[in-house]
Amino acid sequence: MIVVIISAFVIALEEEYSNAALFRVAEEVFLLLYVLEFVMKVYVDPRGFWRSAFNVFGSALLLLSLVAVFAEGAASFFSWQNFRPFRALWILKIISFFPSLQALVVMLAKATKRAL
Repeated sequence: MIVVIISAFVIALEEEYSNAALFRVAEEVFLLLYVLEFVMKVYVDPRGFWRSAFNVFGSALLLLSLVAVFAEGAASFFSWQNFRPFRALWILKIISFFPSLQALVVMLAKATKRAL
């Protein structure tokens, strides 16, 4: 959880300061930490991991981030800046640490679904 909070703080700082190289390295370090977290979670409980919608959401964000990093030189669409909004969604990983917050998000999603 600390990594998610620090990552969000770095994203906020990136908006204020223009040291692109430093922030790029910081984002790659955070990405590496998220990959390690993913690998460890899947290793410990491969089937149970995919049963949680929050884990699937985090995996999708991780995949988008990895595509942005590895395909950046391939086309202008894959630039790191185009994936910036998805990087901000990492803060939502905090939800997975609080079961009561998870329940609230699920209830809000169900209520929204019924309203539409």
